[in-house]
Amino acid sequence: MSSAADRRHQRGQALVVILVMLPALMVAGATVLRSTTGAARLVQAQQRSTQAQEMARAALRHCDAVAMASVGATTPDARVTAATAAEAERQWGRLAAWRPGAPGLVKAGGTASTPDAGQGLCLIHRLTDPVAGTRLLVTARGLSADAAVAPDTGRLAEGAEAWQQSQLWRPDSPCGSPNAASSAPATSPAPPCTPAPWSRRWRTLLQPPEA
Repeated sequence: MSSAADRRHQRGQALVVILVMLPALMVAGATVLRSTTGAARLVQAQQRSTQAQEMARAALRHCDAVAMASVGATTPDARVTAATAAEAERQWGRLAAWRPGAPGLVKAGGTASTPDAGQGLCLIHRLTDPVAGTRLLVTARGLSADAAVAPDTGRLAEGAEAWQQSQLWRPDSPCGSPNAASSAPATSPAPPCTPAPWSRRWRTLLQPPEA
C-alpha cells in the first residue's frame, strides 16, 4: 500500500512541477517567436533599403549619360529641362513632380538592354544660370521591388525609397568656336580639338522632397 501511495504522491508532485513550469515555457516560446519575427522584419527592411539604393544609383548613372549626351546634340532631348538652379530645386523638391507620368520624369534603373524597366526615376535639368561652362543637375529616386507610389501625390505608399543627386559641370570649350578658327593661319591645318572632360559631384539626399 505504501508503495502505491508513494507512486501517486510522486506523480502528483511531477504534475505540480509541470503546471508551474508550463506558463514559463509558454512565455519563453512567445519571446523567441517575437524575436524571430522582429529579426525577419529587420532583414526584410534592410533588403528593401539596399534595393532602393541600387535602383537610385542605376538611375543616376543612366540619366547622367542621357544628360551629357544631350549637350551639343543636333536634336533637343525632351527628357532634359532647361531651368535655373532655383527653378530646378523647386521642381525636384516637390513630391508631385515624382508622381507616375509627371512631366519630365524619366524611368530608368533597369538592365543595359532595358534601362526603362527598373524601379528608378530621375529628373534631368540643364541649368541656365549665367555662369561659365555647362552645368547639369540630375536627381534620382530609387524604389524597392515592392514599392508603391501614390498616383496623385507621388508619396511613397509602401516599400522603401532612396534619393541621390549628381551635379555635372564642363568648362567652355574652344571646339567649333569661330574666333578660334579665325585666329589660326589659313595655310595651317586645324589642330584636333578634344572637348574638356566632365566633372561630377554626387550626394545622397538625406531629406527627401516634400509634398
